[in-house]
Amino acid sequence: MNLDTAAAWAEVFGLVTILGAAIYSWFQIKELRRSRDSTTAMSLAANFQNEDFVVGLTSIRT
Repeated sequence: MNLDTAAAWAEVFGLVTILGAAIYSWFQIKELRRSRDSTTAMSLAANFQNEDFVVGLTSIRT
C-alpha cells in the first residue's frame, strides 16, 4: 500500500468517524430532552401533591 492509498483510507475512516459521532450525538440529545421532559413532569406532579400548594390553591379558589 502506497502513501496515497493510505491517505485516502485515513480520510474515509475520518469521515465515517465524524458521521458516526454526529449520529450518536443526535440520539443522545433526543434522549436528554426526553429525560428532561420526564423529570419536569415528575417535578410538576410533586408540586401538585405538596401540602402547601394544595392549601394555596384552595385559598385562591375560595
